[in-house]
Amino acid sequence: MTSIKAKSVRWQLEPTEEEEGVPPPSASVLSDASLLSLSRALGPGGLSTCMCLTGLSTAVVVGALLRPDVPAGQRDDAAVTNGLLRHWKALRRTETKEREMVRSLEKALRGSGRTALADVLMERHLESRPLTDGCWKGIASSVDAKRVPV
Repeated sequence: MTSIKAKSVRWQLEPTEEEEGVPPPSASVLSDASLLSLSRALGPGGLSTCMCLTGLSTAVVVGALLRPDVPAGQRDDAAVTNGLLRHWKALRRTETKEREMVRSLEKALRGSGRTALADVLMERHLESRPLTDGCWKGIASSVDAKRVPV
């Protein structure tokens, strides 16, 4: 801790989070809860979005689909998509700034035809608000033109 003395007033500067070794808080839209909400909103089309993510190889996506420990009929698309998004976040976090990760996720959503979801992602990011199941209500996906289940 650093101390500064000025005219009989003693100021104490608290160590920053970086000095204490605590990582800075993640962008709200990249939190695990936000990625789970996004996975639910993407539904079965979430896998195509994951294929568009920078740094997430096709082998990883295919491996997630072909897991021998989970029978094909019991796979939950949202759970698989959420696992892939969290894996992508962990891979990219060490080498990429969070704003670049958010832009990459936006690009993947737009690349897979989910422009309305990308718009909500960026709106929430600019407002520093997390993604919730409620933020997807009434949004039609440009891919399948169906209401997004919540």
